[in-house]
Amino acid sequence: MSDLSVQKEEKPRILRTILAISLIVAIVCLGYRFYSHRIQSLQQAQSSPRPSDQWLAKVVFDKNFVSRMSSSPQKFAKTFRLLANERVHKTYAKTNGDVVLIVTRGQRKKIINNFKIQINGYRQNVVKENRQYRYSISDDYKHLNAWLDEKVSMDSYGTISSLLPYDYSFLYYLEGHRGPWDMRIRIYNCRSGKLRLSFSYWKQPHVVWPLKILK
Repeated sequence: MSDLSVQKEEKPRILRTILAISLIVAIVCLGYRFYSHRIQSLQQAQSSPRPSDQWLAKVVFDKNFVSRMSSSPQKFAKTFRLLANERVHKTYAKTNGDVVLIVTRGQRKKIINNFKIQINGYRQNVVKENRQYRYSISDDYKHLNAWLDEKVSMDSYGTISSLLPYDYSFLYYLEGHRGPWDMRIRIYNCRSGKLRLSFSYWKQPHVVWPLKILK
């Protein structure tokens, strides 16, 4: 009777042991499957290419431009972390005085588009003042020809001589042009077509109103 009693006690113990081992094996298998799936997902994420608009691009502003636009490369880099209402990926100043903007292709596209929207608004304001007023810009953004007259307002003259060139200077670098930027601005009389003013953006002439020189 005692042997039978011992056997009866051992059976539940053996069953519990088997159940515990089975549970451990199940947990290990489940963990392995989760880990394996996680590794596979990470590998797929790493191997799958980024969307093209997330590729990074480098925009370099040369030291000549930076020194004219800001008191220091570091300040320029800090100021233009937000460019045309779009926050860029990264900015930093180089030891040679250049400033580098790191942007995604999507960011660069938005920034360029924002500048062009603003430029179009400037153009409309000038034309609204006088339908004969107009301007043309070279493909490299380094030559601007404008047709105005002696009755032009300070606002429209300032747009032609300062606001438009400023925006085009950033497009010059954002669109991948190389070398120091400057703009030759030529202003013609809109009625006679005669050249009245020619100057560099960096060397603006002193003018007084009314602008009789444009007559």
